[in-house]
Amino acid sequence: ARDETTGKACETIGTAGAGPTGAPPSAGTAILLRRDGREFSVELSTAPIRGLDGRPVGWVVVARDVTTQRRLALQLVHQASHDPLTGLVNRTELERRLARALVTAAQEGAQHAFCYLDLDRFKAVNDTCGHGAGDELLRQLAGVLRDHLRQRDTLARIGGDEFGLLLEHCPPATARRIAEGLRRGVAAFPFRWRDRVFRVGASIGLAQLNARSGTVQELLRGADAACYLAKARGRNQVCLARPTDSRQGPLDDSRWLACLRRALDEDGFRLLLQPIRPATGVHARPARWEVLLRLRHPSGRDVPPSAFLPVAERYGLTWEVDAWVLGHAVQALAAWQAAHPRLAPPAISINLGTASVSDDRLVPLVRRLLRVSGLPPSTLCFEITEAASVADLPGTRHTMRRLRRLGCGVALDQCGEGLGMLDYLGELPANYIKISGHIVRAAERHPVQRIVMAAIAQVGHARSWRCIAAAVESSAMLRRVRRAGIDFAQGHALGGPAPFAEALLDAVSRGRSHAALA
Repeated sequence: ARDETTGKACETIGTAGAGPTGAPPSAGTAILLRRDGREFSVELSTAPIRGLDGRPVGWVVVARDVTTQRRLALQLVHQASHDPLTGLVNRTELERRLARALVTAAQEGAQHAFCYLDLDRFKAVNDTCGHGAGDELLRQLAGVLRDHLRQRDTLARIGGDEFGLLLEHCPPATARRIAEGLRRGVAAFPFRWRDRVFRVGASIGLAQLNARSGTVQELLRGADAACYLAKARGRNQVCLARPTDSRQGPLDDSRWLACLRRALDEDGFRLLLQPIRPATGVHARPARWEVLLRLRHPSGRDVPPSAFLPVAERYGLTWEVDAWVLGHAVQALAAWQAAHPRLAPPAISINLGTASVSDDRLVPLVRRLLRVSGLPPSTLCFEITEAASVADLPGTRHTMRRLRRLGCGVALDQCGEGLGMLDYLGELPANYIKISGHIVRAAERHPVQRIVMAAIAQVGHARSWRCIAAAVESSAMLRRVRRAGIDFAQGHALGGPAPFAEALLDAVSRGRSHAALA
């Protein structure tokens, strides 16, 4: 027999009279090995056999079969620490292991890392094929993720389509390489459900564990914030969490929330314009200007939206921010038109957050602003991300149709992150499609990405969409965009962001009229 706790061999005596007279065999639990190799869990109890002189001459050992009870107990222990759908460690067990890793990082200087992974476009699978398909996708992706990990790493499902990964004894460069491998593995995985094929992505927040990482909850919040930042930057990428000081605490949501509310109450935002030009080149007349948002920080610096919009999303302020941008952009445009009545008003594009796309207040606000300002509806175009569109196809379609009935334009932004979604996006009544800057930048280095970029443009033209390439940063990139058959381009190679009034003043000084996209 083998002791169940220590794994050491233990002696059992089943006969009386001739056994040893020393210490009794160990009581407790053990594993009995039958000759055919089958194992039984048993509880052992012992009693001495004494001679007439009272000295033990042997022992009686009783073994009670508890195999079934032990199996049930192990199942309960496993269920308490594992996710029943994927078989991965659950959040409770992950937090326990994170706490242990933080102790070794603080006391021994060990290097660990933690990844917070959120799937992109997962909701589209649930919405189009049902939760059974979503569950199967999670099960299969759990296997995909495990294939990219080391034996000592802990992968956990921490809720919905979110995963956590503890990388113990892992230097920063190795952690980044593993995170990128996970991202590529998820992006390359084709999920087949009946007659459909889906491709999802992964936005990953990566945080280092060190003596200054604070508590488990602070670590989770930091990695979660970095994950939101990855989504805000276009999804399907890895973002590093900002280092924190446990004595001061992390740059938590409450501070950003206070900055946001102050900016909304005191007009603490700033609007910039960046030109969208025909792909013929930098000297082409801008066909439209994209409105860009910056937050004026108390320190005096401008903060990009990637830093504060994730907080706005988490705390339900997306609509308030988008309404501020829309109202102030229309007001500035109307003031420009009043000062230059002989010139056609410039056409502008305004980004909408996911929450604003489905907000019932959007279309009435646009209608009222157009009526009060007197601007032609064609001067406004609304950019809606691919991810927001796929998240609620029926709702997005309804909003797009209402905006187009007003006479406004609609553009699908950040397209190309999930090529499998172009079929569904084709159901949307868009005017334009903006190819993701991630695809455009990658096309400069990888020939395959150039083919992908051209394919997106061809699909867009087949849908009667005009195509815009984002993040065009060099003349060489602009030439590739032109060769791919893309209609318009945006990026520093064609003009960087400039303050709203300054950009329009420059347009006037050149005597150019910026009509809407044809």
